[in-house]
Amino acid sequence: MFESHAPLVFSELHQPRVLEVIPSTTVSRNQTRDATASWSPASNKAAIGASIKYGVTSAVTLEATANPDFSQVESDAFQVEVNQRFPVFYDEKRPFFMEGLGVFNLAGQGDDASMQRSVHTRKIVDPGAGLKLTGTAGRQTFAVLSASDASATGSDRLFTIGRALRNYGNGQYVGALVTDTEHGAEYNRVAAADATFRHGQNFTWNAALLHSASQTVDGHTSSGNGAQVKGQYNTRRLLVMNFVEHFDRGFQMDTAFLNRVGVTRTWNYGEVELYPAGGFAWIKRIAPFAWTTLSDDRTQGGTEFGVMPGIRFNFVRAGQLRLDVDRGHETFANRRFKTGRVHADGRVLITRWLNINGRLERSPSIYYDPADPFGGMQFNRSLGLEWQPSAKLAHSLNYDYVKFNRTTSETVYTVHVVNLRNTYQFNSKFFLRAIAQYDSSKRRVLGDFLASYELVPGTVAHLGYGSVLESVDRRPYMPTTRALFFKVSYLARL
Repeated sequence: MFESHAPLVFSELHQPRVLEVIPSTTVSRNQTRDATASWSPASNKAAIGASIKYGVTSAVTLEATANPDFSQVESDAFQVEVNQRFPVFYDEKRPFFMEGLGVFNLAGQGDDASMQRSVHTRKIVDPGAGLKLTGTAGRQTFAVLSASDASATGSDRLFTIGRALRNYGNGQYVGALVTDTEHGAEYNRVAAADATFRHGQNFTWNAALLHSASQTVDGHTSSGNGAQVKGQYNTRRLLVMNFVEHFDRGFQMDTAFLNRVGVTRTWNYGEVELYPAGGFAWIKRIAPFAWTTLSDDRTQGGTEFGVMPGIRFNFVRAGQLRLDVDRGHETFANRRFKTGRVHADGRVLITRWLNINGRLERSPSIYYDPADPFGGMQFNRSLGLEWQPSAKLAHSLNYDYVKFNRTTSETVYTVHVVNLRNTYQFNSKFFLRAIAQYDSSKRRVLGDFLASYELVPGTVAHLGYGSVLESVDRRPYMPTTRALFFKVSYLARL
């Protein structure tokens, strides 16, 4: 052992530059048909793509992809899409876009904000090529993403996004975000600034300011501003949050998942947390809460208001229970409707290998027909099971039920959605995945099978098969689409 300490200094140390190249080849065979017709001739396709990752320095990474193929990416779980006022959100699952995606988030997005994502890369539907640069330099963090989207009509749509942050520690920062989408004469450009700061141990706040400039294909220009501010005070016993947002009717952000514009809105949330002891120790926490919201929707021509008191329970065995009641009104197409809900949801870990969750809800609601909306009563039920009988085998099942009745009790629609996912991990390299999904509103069943063998990360072989079955005019379900693919990729470090 050393009796004293002395500094040990190394000089002339250099970080080796890492260059990874992953070429890939995908061979696929696809067939389609109408439910009542014979199969069309098969479409066979072979595609070659490549991804490159280069460590410019130990803190700066450059990534590029050309003709990427994401056949192995898991299908989106079906969701209830009938009678939704706002678009249904689907998470990004493509590896190139997922890595480092969080750096593009603006302060205040998500939760109950209209802006769920400032950069939602699912807007890049069919990427032909992409380039991404991420890194840090001292207190600065920066990222640039550029990609072409071949799904646009005519020429590709080009997305370019830049982000810069100056960090002050403990989650505090000041940042800027710029986005640009170009498609012929059309463009959408947004500049934003945001900040997050803490005051003491309990109070945090964040804010974002945005400005957009856009032009349509016929040369019409528009612009608009947006802003959102959130404050939060949090102790072991008390949680208080306040949020305010505003978006002009002319605001547009093509990279964002933005529910609506032309709105000024606020919501407030307060929660008291109690921790029982003694004979009630099986209840870990009791949290009565209240949530209120008020907004002026200039697009729909009226106001919205809601008040929701409720209570949350946390139990042993990861048990949770939430009960709440909501009352308010909502304006749609210049008409005011009564809204609200009576809601209960919960989950419990029955055993180490079985987790159950569920939801029950009854709510005065709106049928969102822009020409002739009307009020009614909506009923929601859901059940989820996560079952892992062994370390290798895992199942998950999710069922959603929605029913909407007019005030006269006439049923407008009933929807059943089922998502079943099964995986078997033979070893650290080889697994099988099988997915089955059902949506009664589209009268559609999807089946998806994947076998994947990963020798090392990046060197992988995938074999997949997918099919869609549909029912037309109440006829029996018939396959209308089927596809088979084989993909191999190889990681080379240079």
